Amino acid sequence: MQILHGAGLGLKLRALSDNAKRRVWIVSPYIGRWAAVSALLGANWWLSSTVLLRIITDIDDQTNVNRGTLVQLLDRGPVASMRGVHAKIYIFDDQAILSSANLTETAFTKRREIGILLEATEAKDVISVVDTWWKIAEEIGRASCRERV
Repeated sequence: MQILHGAGLGLKLRALSDNAKRRVWIVSPYIGRWAAVSALLGANWWLSSTVLLRIITDIDDQTNVNRGTLVQLLDRGPVASMRGVHAKIYIFDDQAILSSANLTETAFTKRREIGILLEATEAKDVISVVDTWWKIAEEIGRASCRERV
């Protein structure tokens, strides 16, 4: 386990994202502008056909998620909504960051956020929880995206 904060939190997020080979799963109630999200996560995983993307957010409040970013994410992989989700979890392959930081520019540049990096054996239970949440979350389609957000 490693404590991450300040610039180190964003740098570690980016490093794990850049090296992801199989899985990028993100749980965040707030998702910001595409320019910021793509800068935080980079493009390596995005361009790889072997990386499974899953995003869980909460679109019940229309201000939670940037609509343009949601459309971009839906072009890459499935996005689901779960009412009341408040966790911020970033999973890259078999590692996970549990954090106070939403997937927004503000969280990573203007707030004092903190996170914990869990290595493979420590992250198993978190990955299992997110997988369970995925199964009960409501998948968002492009049509419902236009209607709801």
